[in-house]
Amino acid sequence: MRCLQSKRTVIRYGAMDKPSQDAAGQIQTAATSTYRGVRGWLLFFVLSLTVFTPLLQAYIIYSEKQSYNATPSPLLLSVLAIDWAMRGILIVFGLYAGIELWQMKPKAVQIAKAYLVAICIQQLVLLAVGIWIASRVASSPDFISSLILQPLRSFCYVVIWHLYLTKSKRVAATYGTQGR
Repeated sequence: MRCLQSKRTVIRYGAMDKPSQDAAGQIQTAATSTYRGVRGWLLFFVLSLTVFTPLLQAYIIYSEKQSYNATPSPLLLSVLAIDWAMRGILIVFGLYAGIELWQMKPKAVQIAKAYLVAICIQQLVLLAVGIWIASRVASSPDFISSLILQPLRSFCYVVIWHLYLTKSKRVAATYGTQGR
């Protein structure tokens, strides 16, 4: 068995498991090439960024618009304008991150992680606005619980996908990132 040493790792291979070089000149073994590509959970994440999330956000904007039309108020319109602007920015940012991941661009993982941070910022802003509104008007317990639950769900989403992008063998093999 021979040994090949790179900057950080030592790859051991026998006659059946010789490394090859990819287009970027990085050494690959059969194990890393098995994980390489936009498949599995990575494909699901890309589809969520480019298809599922934009459709869901468009539906939320439509529903909020319907609610506003039923009971218009200047305060609600101001809050919805902030919400819709942030949702629009996140839709575009998510599409950009998803396309970069799909095309296996070198900085795609950092862009996707920045998108996840943007989700956290959006949720913190919406939480602050919600708390401000709750202090100005009589708020029901349902409003308060939804005010807290939505950011909590979003933070769980962010943590799960951030860990996936950081720890996944497929992400590391596809984008050449390990723990970035």
